[in-house]
Amino acid sequence: MSMDGESSKRVIETEVLRHLARQWQLDIEGWREYLSNFTTQTNTVIGIQLPRVNLSGTLSAEISILSDLRFIDLSENHIIGDIPLEIRQLPNLRGINLAHNNLHGTLQGFHTSLSILNVSHNELDGTLTRDFGEETSSLEVLDASFNKMGGLLPPSLGKMSTLKVLDLGHNKFNGTIPPSVGQLKELKKLFLNDNR
Repeated sequence: MSMDGESSKRVIETEVLRHLARQWQLDIEGWREYLSNFTTQTNTVIGIQLPRVNLSGTLSAEISILSDLRFIDLSENHIIGDIPLEIRQLPNLRGINLAHNNLHGTLQGFHTSLSILNVSHNELDGTLTRDFGEETSSLEVLDASFNKMGGLLPPSLGKMSTLKVLDLGHNKFNGTIPPSVGQLKELKKLFLNDNR
């Protein structure tokens, strides 16, 4: 990327961060200091880590402009709404922790680079899509416990060949465990308790 391109990207990222700070009612100076720990040498933002800071509002699709993000931790806040498609398609995202919020909607697939997905203790409902396991095949940890999801578990969960932890406990899933789950050679922990 040219110097002009890098400079333009920094300006755009700064504007996105200012918008998010206003939306979440954050002190922009304090956040700028905080973010200095999560930027590269070219000042590209690679992480947002704001757990337990009393954030409220929705997840803005504008976060996707921060295309180099590798992790997002907004756990234990008061975030509502669903997870925008634009965030689910961030190309470099490796981990996202949105646990203990008030998210709703259905849990859909993420870009295939994602390793850790924690959306436990929310209000997610609906079913896992038939292709969920193929869409998120690089996951190592999936925690969607303590939600309101239901229906049958899709056989595509067996496509998640790197999965080590699968926690779908305390939901409303019914039926049998797909045989394909038994083929997950890396799986160390499986929690499906307290479903139907």
